[in-house]
Amino acid sequence: MYKYADTCRAGRGASRSDDLRRYLEAGLPKLTREIAVSQTAVETRLDPLDKDQRSVIEQAGNSLAAACIGKREYRLERGKMETFQT
Repeated sequence: MYKYADTCRAGRGASRSDDLRRYLEAGLPKLTREIAVSQTAVETRLDPLDKDQRSVIEQAGNSLAAACIGKREYRLERGKMETFQT
C-alpha cells in the first residue's frame, strides 16, 4: 500500500513540475517581448535628454573657455599698460 502512495506522489510531483515548466516556457516569450518594448520606450525618452545634456555641457565648456581667455587677455593688456607706464 505504501508503494502505491509513493508512486502517486512521485507521479503528481512530476506532473506539477512539467506543468510549471510548460507554464514558464509559455510565458518567457511574452516577457521577452514586454522587456524589449519597455527598453525601446525608455531609450526613446532618454535620447532627447541625452542630446540636451550634451548641448548644455558643450555650452558650459564654451563659456568657461571664453571666461578663461578673457581673463588672460585682460591680464596681458594690463601687463602691457603697466610696462608703458613705468
